[in-house]
Amino acid sequence: MNSGVIMLFIFWSFLNIMISITLNFALYEQLELGINSFWEKLLHSEFWASIEWIFLIPAQVIGYSFFTPIQLSLTSFGFEYLTQLLFEIYNGLQKNITLDEYVGLFIILFALYASKTNMFH
Repeated sequence: MNSGVIMLFIFWSFLNIMISITLNFALYEQLELGINSFWEKLLHSEFWASIEWIFLIPAQVIGYSFFTPIQLSLTSFGFEYLTQLLFEIYNGLQKNITLDEYVGLFIILFALYASKTNMFH
């Protein structure tokens, strides 16, 4: 691999991390702020969801140069699980992380590995 491909992969990873962060803000930050009004919750969630699309579109376009559509979908789930676990630990929601979240992450990472290496062919 040349340095241009490596830099593109690093940029793609950064975009996926930003997607996951903005998604978690859209889902959880309204709970942290104590917003009670439906319209305020909707506005807050839609704001962060709109910011998410700024990162999502270029990440998908770049991702297709490395992965098949199925693999790209699996990597999106992997980034989301990892970021969600970190967000739950450090955001202060006092939510216990259960075993099923770790098992789900392991299944997704194993499926990505099996897909990328053609393990079952």
